[in-house]
Amino acid sequence: MASNRRLARKLFVVATAIALPVSVIAVEGVASGVAGATSKAPDAAVTCGMRGTIDLGNPGISKDGSSGNNAAFVSIQSVPVGAAGCSVLSGSGSGSLNPLFQRVRCDRHTPGLPASNPACMPGQYGFDSWADFTGGSFASAIQKGTRAHFGFEFIINGILYHESSTSSSTILSGGLCGSSEIGFQIVGKIHLPRSDRSQTMTLNECLSAITGTGLNPGDNFFDASVDQIGIVVTAAIDPATSTVHIG
Repeated sequence: MASNRRLARKLFVVATAIALPVSVIAVEGVASGVAGATSKAPDAAVTCGMRGTIDLGNPGISKDGSSGNNAAFVSIQSVPVGAAGCSVLSGSGSGSLNPLFQRVRCDRHTPGLPASNPACMPGQYGFDSWADFTGGSFASAIQKGTRAHFGFEFIINGILYHESSTSSSTILSGGLCGSSEIGFQIVGKIHLPRSDRSQTMTLNECLSAITGTGLNPGDNFFDASVDQIGIVVTAAIDPATSTVHIG
């Protein structure tokens, strides 16, 4: 009987481990205070820079986008890491973020509709168009995908922060990313450490240099969203304008 109890306990531990958060982001570049891990009061506010690359997968973002029969989200991989000057827990200098594009239902009768997704075919779903990004689908899907308890994890100055996202928005040209970049903002609430449950997390990711096919030479992510020529496959997270703020 004791053996059965031990086995049940082990299975519970394994199940708990499988249910751990889907994303870990290690960030650097303290700009406004140093977080402490032992105080019962909330840690001091902290702002860190971010850098990395978002891989927009296959086929990438284009004017027409793509269409298919699967209504599920399309996963996009990225590995943001901290900007220079930060204290990061040893061995945790990188992490992963898995934002998603939401698919939109195509018109049942007319190809190319809705107008936001010209690649749409009747009975299918459209995704990966520039209108999807600038219209907020990208940011909204990230927020929805990380709104559960422990939606994001950040390691800052050796402290592991757990967060769940509560709102999102697209950062258009002239906003927080400046006049020559666009990106997205995610806002959430900290759940752990316990002393920081009152803290708000704000993530600003500004996208700059790009790779892809058929692009206008010299275009960055914002330029490509205006020109809408070719397909963008990767976008760099600009460390000069991208931040995560807790506090």
